[in-house]
Amino acid sequence: MKDKMVRITISGLPGAGKNTTSKFIAQKLRLEHYSVGDFRRDLAAKKGLTIHQLNKLGEKSIWSDKIADNWQKSLAKKDNFIIDFSVLMCKKVPHTHSFF
Repeated sequence: MKDKMVRITISGLPGAGKNTTSKFIAQKLRLEHYSVGDFRRDLAAKKGLTIHQLNKLGEKSIWSDKIADNWQKSLAKKDNFIIDFSVLMCKKVPHTHSFF
C-alpha cells in the first residue's frame, strides 16, 4: 500500500469502535495510525488533567481544540495514514477518504 497515497478518516460516536477498526485497517494496509482521542488524552496528561477535566475546560475555552486542530492539520503533510476521531473533522485533513 506504500506505493500510493492513502489517507483515511474514520469518525463516529464515542464507543462505536473507531479506534479498534482503524487500528485493524492500519495493520492490514500497513498505514500509520493516529487517534484524536489518544492525542487529547496525552495532551490532558501533559497538563496534569484527566480527559474529562480537559473536556470540561473545553466547554469554556477552545485552546485544547485549537491544539488538536493544528495537530490534525499537520497530518495533511503526510501520506499513508488512517485517523479516527469522535466528530466529523475530515476537512482538517484534506484529500482523505472519510467514513462515519
